[in-house]
Amino acid sequence: MSAIVADELNAFHQFLSDKLKTAMTRSSPEQVLEEWRALHPDPDDVEAIRESLAAMHAGDRGLSLEDFDREFRQKNGLTSQS
Repeated sequence: MSAIVADELNAFHQFLSDKLKTAMTRSSPEQVLEEWRALHPDPDDVEAIRESLAAMHAGDRGLSLEDFDREFRQKNGLTSQS
């Protein structure tokens, strides 16, 4: 196990321990995991968002909804009524 994974598991363990100690949560395991993920986003997701924001600030307007819709439907073999 890499040191990074071990560190992340230890941090998650501490997060769970803190949740249990306070006993102020009636959250399900899935809800607690969702909270953990919200507080600790995936670094690749964060980087993708940063790149998109930088492109937007540099003038990249992306695709219009109409262009996206047309390309998506063509790519997936959908008609305009689907």
